[in-house]
Amino acid sequence: MRTSKKCGCKTPALDRYLEKLPITPKNLSGKIVLELGAVNLGADGMYFAEEATIHCRTKVFCVDKNFNGVVSHYADLTEMVRSHNTSIPRLDALKICLKRSVWALAQELPFRDNIFDILISHFAIPMVLDSLQDIVNSLRNAIRVLKPGGAAYLYPLIPLRHSPYCEIDQKRVYRALQMLTREKGIKITLLPCREDDPIGSGLKIPTQLLIIQKTR
Repeated sequence: MRTSKKCGCKTPALDRYLEKLPITPKNLSGKIVLELGAVNLGADGMYFAEEATIHCRTKVFCVDKNFNGVVSHYADLTEMVRSHNTSIPRLDALKICLKRSVWALAQELPFRDNIFDILISHFAIPMVLDSLQDIVNSLRNAIRVLKPGGAAYLYPLIPLRHSPYCEIDQKRVYRALQMLTREKGIKITLLPCREDDPIGSGLKIPTQLLIIQKTR
């Protein structure tokens, strides 16, 4: 396991997870974090929860619409541990991920208002949504569950490059953001892709990182 460049500890998944976000492990320290689409990133999404919990004392809650594969994999690994009397690091990661996992849609988050310090969505929201209303509802829900002073980090905004629908997808997201700008108590920031980021290549307006801060 390689040592993370960001914090000097053994957190490779955390390092990869935060690579495209303006967040450091220090920002996560002692925070309550909501991770949308944990299963979409596979191992990184699950190991992020483990490494942030252990090394940053972060409480990570994971939301996805389907944890069936993760639950099945957890059962298989548990049986393997029992049969071979051994330990499997991945099983520990899955335990932490599933401990605070919720089966839900981003448009209908089952949490009370003002509970999370940080919300992170990697390759999930709004990228996987193709309805303007679903995008608006998911972003409003993200804002609702954030504490005042909290922030949501969403990357990327639209699917992979060279899709014939890229500009349509991008306009849909921008329209949703325009609807949100009418609401008080939030600050919306769009950041451009790095030059070496393949996700943003070929876009007319290469903005793929969305930050929404709840100001009150």
